[in-house]
Amino acid sequence: MKLSHRLTAVAAALAITAGTADAQIINFTSSGLFTGAGCASTILTATTASCTATGGVELKYTFGDMQVLDTFGNAQFGKFTTSGTGPSTFQNVFFALTINQTAPSAGNQMVSANVTGVVSAIQGGLSWAPLSATTFSIGTVNYNITTDLLTNGVRIDPPGVGGIVSNDQTIRGFVTTQPISVPEPGSFALLAAGLVGLGVMVRRRQNA
Repeated sequence: MKLSHRLTAVAAALAITAGTADAQIINFTSSGLFTGAGCASTILTATTASCTATGGVELKYTFGDMQVLDTFGNAQFGKFTTSGTGPSTFQNVFFALTINQTAPSAGNQMVSANVTGVVSAIQGGLSWAPLSATTFSIGTVNYNITTDLLTNGVRIDPPGVGGIVSNDQTIRGFVTTQPISVPEPGSFALLAAGLVGLGVMVRRRQNA
């Protein structure tokens, strides 16, 4: 293949790259852990974590399943439920949420906060209000955890009638990828033109 043709092919390949560089698949899961003197007992399994406060109300967190997003999307980071008749006062109860990312790069981020509130069957409520930032990045991926505007936290419903398990309270958010820095299409066009021109000059010198 002549040099000018090779240079043209390189320019075309670079132009194609410009159109696909931003596409990224995001894979992640979430897990959690309760600690603190406010838990009369704690249980940790492969898929759940729980804290039972004095009075018998149990706050349970169920781990978030693997999620696969293409560049951006709404996200779920596990869920809270409560059960038991109570009343129970939650104080000095610490919950740490960890986001575990496997693609486009491996990494993790912990978001932690105290759980506060007083609950009994169909009365009261709890709040998990993160102390650390609810907006963060893992590699080229941006995460934002949604919180209540009044409490700056995630509000958790009390148990149902007779202490039955409450409605799920999902920790929600939004995930986006940061664009990869690549030249604009116009820059690629200029580069292609320059490469073609260079090829023509080389060919003329070879024919001289």
